Amino acid sequence: MEEQILSQVRAFNRFFAVELSVFDRYVLGTAYSLVEGRVIGEVGRNEGCSANRIAEDLNIDKSYLSRVLAKLETKGLISRLPSAGDGRKKQLKLTEAGRELYNKLEVLSDKQAEDILKEVEPEQIGELLESMQFIQTALGKAKV
Repeated sequence: MEEQILSQVRAFNRFFAVELSVFDRYVLGTAYSLVEGRVIGEVGRNEGCSANRIAEDLNIDKSYLSRVLAKLETKGLISRLPSAGDGRKKQLKLTEAGRELYNKLEVLSDKQAEDILKEVEPEQIGELLESMQFIQTALGKAKV
């Protein structure tokens, strides 16, 4: 791969990581890390999912995810319930406090996206969204 291409991809990655505040200790001004926030989001959007699914979707080490889930469970944000189909497997669900946090994170995420888009000229938003979709598709990870 050409060095110039790699350099441009890396520059974009650095730029966008700063735009999304991924280097902040806490996500969106909450008391939770980015990983914890993403796990809450995944459970909230996929109620009853398994830890394996989250590990796959987030491309996260299962041991690390297990520790994150234990922490979120201790804080009363998620519960692990036996699967109806296989009692050895656990389904993840948000508790009432977890649902409140999920809703808060959704509002804050929308606000973050809105703030990012405020910097874009209105006539460029469609092109920006198409470009974002193109990147997801080209990298083979188009998800809703």
